[in-house]
Amino acid sequence: MYFSSVTLLAFSLFAEISGSKIARTSPRKQNKQSNLNSKCRKSKKDSDSPKTVNAVFTMTNEKESNEIIMYSRNSDGKLTLSEPESEDDNTTGGNGGAALDGNSSDPLGSQDSIIVAGECLIAVNAGSNSITSFLIETDKKIARKSLELSGGSIPISLTEHCGVLYVLNAGNGGSIHGFKLDPKSCKLTSIADSKHLLGQARLAGDPDLPMSPPLFSAPTQISFTPNGRSLLVSIKGIRGATAFGGSIIQFRVDPNTFLAESNPTENLIGTDSPFPFSFDFNDKDRILLVTPFGGMAGNGDGTVLSYRSVAQSMGISRIDRIILNGAQGTCWIKYNDGCAFTTDSFTNSISGVSVNNNGMLSNSIVAAVGSEEPGKLNRPLDLNFSGDGFLYVLSTNSDQIITPAIHVYERANNDDCTLTEIQVISDGLTKETDNIGVGTVGIAVY
Repeated sequence: MYFSSVTLLAFSLFAEISGSKIARTSPRKQNKQSNLNSKCRKSKKDSDSPKTVNAVFTMTNEKESNEIIMYSRNSDGKLTLSEPESEDDNTTGGNGGAALDGNSSDPLGSQDSIIVAGECLIAVNAGSNSITSFLIETDKKIARKSLELSGGSIPISLTEHCGVLYVLNAGNGGSIHGFKLDPKSCKLTSIADSKHLLGQARLAGDPDLPMSPPLFSAPTQISFTPNGRSLLVSIKGIRGATAFGGSIIQFRVDPNTFLAESNPTENLIGTDSPFPFSFDFNDKDRILLVTPFGGMAGNGDGTVLSYRSVAQSMGISRIDRIILNGAQGTCWIKYNDGCAFTTDSFTNSISGVSVNNNGMLSNSIVAAVGSEEPGKLNRPLDLNFSGDGFLYVLSTNSDQIITPAIHVYERANNDDCTLTEIQVISDGLTKETDNIGVGTVGIAVY
């Protein structure tokens, strides 16, 4: 549970306890994160669909009209801009925006603001409290199918499992809301009574601690676990304060409807992680969480932590923790074939960490490094893998008069987490001066 009328000492003890608990192959190995729904329907490559589409998506997040930027992807991982036939073809019908007091270097403060689910593409519109779905028709064309209110304010993150989609709203203490996603038409239908609050309001008896700014106390990501049994939400801080670390909210999921049930479990994850940001899962469904700034001092290096789910109690138990030396701004993480990769917008770098099947972490390296020069990795945010093991990283180039870019990498060696950059493409993206205060966000791969 969250901190309330129990004593500060109890939370200190809990933090200590929880601190010890909660690609490429030859041939290329399918990335697990791209196939979470294989038990519910055939994957696109195994389906009867005649489409042979390979594409990458990001979005402008523009205040006046959010727009999807689409790239076709060839067999060697490289991208080519797919320009829409008409001006409105790729618009979401909603508006972009900043989450709470986010800024253009990290406008939404989240992971998975745009996702692929089967043949569908779904994106958040943070400025108009809505989400949009598209049908992916070819590697050059998408068709908008739905525009729905998100059920809360400032939608920032999405997840889907077995035709049920949930959106995470960051405003007003945070909430989640569910939708049915038709796998053929890609149309969304709001599910009645699927909205759940995250319970971040102060309660009577809570310690009298100063409220942290929203940027440091907001929810950041929502995701179904790969087996579909839980729905997880990472939150920086607890009830608006970071003094006792962060939290992961865990909703039990009905095995028949895949809807999140009420009365979630609140996992306090200790003072070594006051700002839990994004997470992913390894091949054995271990949770891999990245957090910036190190421990409670708020000025340390970033860390990656691994957890196992405790199915009987709906809790999580920590397995391991590794420090990313020199990488303070690590906020985004994706797993691929034995490695977890994180981006750091402070040092303009990507780190790689080896992950074994049991969730043990080792061999932290700097897998790619950039600078503030044109064409170099600069202010990287979202990252994602293709099913055949290529890594796509959004370099926002925030605070620079440089067009954002997508950097493409392949695994340099099957046996470690090194990367080789094979392309940098900025076609179709807009400079920050054209989208001040908001900025391009999100990477989704089909």
